[in-house]
Amino acid sequence: EICRNESGEELFLYHFHKHQYGNHTEMTFHIILPENMTLKEASALTRSLFRKIKEETGIIATIHIDTESKYKNHGGTIT
Repeated sequence: EICRNESGEELFLYHFHKHQYGNHTEMTFHIILPENMTLKEASALTRSLFRKIKEETGIIATIHIDTESKYKNHGGTIT
């Protein structure tokens, strides 16, 4: 929900891991971005997502960026 609201479009997220260290929570996940998105745009989006997730949940997020072709080349399917 946070990612869709922040990006304005449907994004494909996968491979979530939540880590609890006492009162500190971290989460890692992967996001599929369009092939034509520039590095500058991808960086701006992931920074924005990081801030919004922290603001709304208190969770520190590590976001791994993948492209659709990289994901599919490694056997993944997007539904």
